Amino acid sequence: MEIIWLLLIIVLTLIGMSENFGHYSLERLYDGSIRKTKKGNKFFFIIASFLLIIVSGLRSGIGDTGYYMYSFSNLSSDFGILFSDSEFGFNIYQYVLKIFLRHPQSLLFISSTITISLIMITIYKYSTSLFLSVFLFIASGYYVSTMNGLRQHLVAAILFFCVTLIIENRKILYFIIVILLSSVHNSAIILIPLYYFIKQRAWGRVTNIVLIFSIILFFGFQFSTNTLFSILDSTYYRSYISTFGTSAFAGASIVRVIVVAIPMVLSYIYKDRLREKVPNSNIYMNFSLSFFFSGNTVQ
Repeated sequence: MEIIWLLLIIVLTLIGMSENFGHYSLERLYDGSIRKTKKGNKFFFIIASFLLIIVSGLRSGIGDTGYYMYSFSNLSSDFGILFSDSEFGFNIYQYVLKIFLRHPQSLLFISSTITISLIMITIYKYSTSLFLSVFLFIASGYYVSTMNGLRQHLVAAILFFCVTLIIENRKILYFIIVILLSSVHNSAIILIPLYYFIKQRAWGRVTNIVLIFSIILFFGFQFSTNTLFSILDSTYYRSYISTFGTSAFAGASIVRVIVVAIPMVLSYIYKDRLREKVPNSNIYMNFSLSFFFSGNTVQ
C-alpha cells in the first residue's frame, strides 16, 4: 500500500506541473462552435501516465492477478476450446498476445498499458481539471481496482474512451464496438440500452422514471437479488451466487456512497447552469446518474 501512496504523491506532482506549464488553445466542438480551453503540458502528463502503467503492469498479488497469469500460461491452442464460451473474445486476445510474448506478466503489462492509457487520454481530452480528475481516479480506489478484474476494466476503459462516439452521435460504430467487447465481458452489452438513457435530457421524465425504479429495487432488495440470482444461475457468473453475503460482497462504506452521490446531487442543483455553460452536459450528468443507479455504491 505504501507504493500507492508514494505513487499518488509523485503522479499528482507531475499532473500539477502539467497544469502549471500548460497552454491555452481554441477547440472546435463537434457542433461547429469554438471554445477556449487550457490543455496540460503533455510531457509531464505522459510521464505520470507511464508511472501508473508501470506499477499496474508489474503487479503480482492483487485480486485475481494470479488467476489471469495461470490462465494465460495454460491457454489452450485448440480453437474449438477458445470459442467454447460466450466470452471467447478474451481468449482470442490472449492467444494473439501469446504468439509474441509468452511470459504471463506480459498479459498484465499490455492490458495495463491499454487500460490506463485510454483512461488517461480521455481524462486529458475532456477534464477541465486534470489534477482533480487524476486525484479522484487514484484516491477513490479505481486505479487499484483496475488491477483486479482485468477483463472488466479493459472493457470499461475502451468504452470510456468511446464517449467521443456518443458525443458525436456515431451510434452504429459505438454499437459495433460494444457488441465486440461483449465477447470479452458479457456485461458490456448493457451499454447499448444505456446509450439511449445517456442521450436523454438530464433530470427529465426518463431520469425520474429510472430514479423511481431504482428506489423500488432498493426497497425490494430481497426480491430483486433472488431474480438476479435465478438469471445468473444459468450463466458463466453463477459462481458469484455462492460468494454473495461473504466478505467479497460485504457492502460499501457510507463514505463511498456519499462521495459517489455528490456529482449526482450537484448536477441536479446546477442543472440549468450546466446546460448553459457546459457542452454535452446532459451526457455527463446522465453518466453520473447511471453510475449511481447501477448499484456500484453497494457492491
